[in-house]
Order: sequence, then C-alpha cells, then structure tokens
Amino acid sequence: MGALPETDSKVDGRSLRAERVRQGNKAEILSAASELLSTNRGSFITIRMIAKRAQVSIATVYNHFPGSTPEIFIEVGNRVVNDAAQATREVLESEGAVAAAEFLPVAVCSGVASLGAGAFDVITSRQVGRSEEHTSELQSPCN
Repeated sequence: MGALPETDSKVDGRSLRAERVRQGNKAEILSAASELLSTNRGSFITIRMIAKRAQVSIATVYNHFPGSTPEIFIEVGNRVVNDAAQATREVLESEGAVAAAEFLPVAVCSGVASLGAGAFDVITSRQVGRSEEHTSELQSPCN
C-alpha cells in the first residue's frame, strides 16, 4: 500500500483566527492613520499616535509596516486610488468611457479630501519625494 499524500500546510482554527486578528489589526492601523490625517498635518503623526488610536501596540504597527509612517501613508493613499479605480470601473460599465474619464479625477480628489488637509502634504512630501519646505509651494490639484 502507498503512503497517503502529505499536504503542504495544515489549516486549523488557530491559524485562521490568527490571520483574522492580523488582518483586523492592519485595518485598524490604516483606519487610525486615515483618521489622524484628517485632523493633523502628516509630518506630525507618529507611530505612537497611530498605535494608540488603533488600540494596538507599537510593535504591532511595525510588524505590519516596518518602514514606519511613510509606508502606512502610502498604503492609505493606495487604498484611496484603488477605491477610485473601482468606482470608475463601475461608471465605465454603466455610462461609458467619457463619463469614466470625467469621473476618475473627481473620485481621487474626493478620496483625498475625505482624508483631510494632512493627506495632500503627505502625498506630495513622502510619495513624490519632496521635502517639507517644498510642500508649501505645491497646490492640491483637487482645489
């Protein structure tokens, strides 16, 4: 008789629960960062502030985002863009290409606006590589 084939990994209730907790923590961290962006300038938001708002430890924040606050803000920005892209896909399917082309910038600007004044500072200084002193020279394309 042949041996039973081995599975590559076992999935049990503990690992499923651990993954749910991990994903929940990440969502709370991103939500906390988004909330802080709406009330603070991006450069003044610390990992400690994000951890406290998310009700997780500082170590948990670093486990999810080893690159510190820039990595968190990039993920927040990516989610805004992904949400805008999904909404634009829906407009494309229902109303056509012209309506979708007009809708996309509005959707992105609405997403950035929902994050507050700190979001534009973070996006321009951290993601584009501008220093804080040059950020004041830039104006939001959403104005």
